[in-house]
Amino acid sequence: MRHIGFKNFRKFINFPDMEFGDITILVGSNNSGKSTVEKAMMLVSDNLRNLRVPNLVSSDSMFAALDNNNSFRFDLNNIHDVHVDTFGRALNNQTKDQEIVFSFGLSDFSVTLTQL
Repeated sequence: MRHIGFKNFRKFINFPDMEFGDITILVGSNNSGKSTVEKAMMLVSDNLRNLRVPNLVSSDSMFAALDNNNSFRFDLNNIHDVHVDTFGRALNNQTKDQEIVFSFGLSDFSVTLTQL
């Protein structure tokens, strides 16, 4: 993953894209959002793996997989134990919007997923 950002996820109404280097270390006080960034990365990763696309080589192949009855899920835990479980539990409780948006970069393309 090259970068990740999100909106209305857990405690953040807007977490702007965060670029990753070869090694990225998250440092901060308790309740500063380190676990939220980690959970966002794990959710995106688990959901991409769940698409079951043999060769994700382009954004077109990913969107085709998403259109074939594969939806973003908060309860997968196929690879990671994320402990988010439901959309309602993941949604920021101070926003009026009823959507969570993840933006991330993989290889040579960037993707934005919106969960309503």
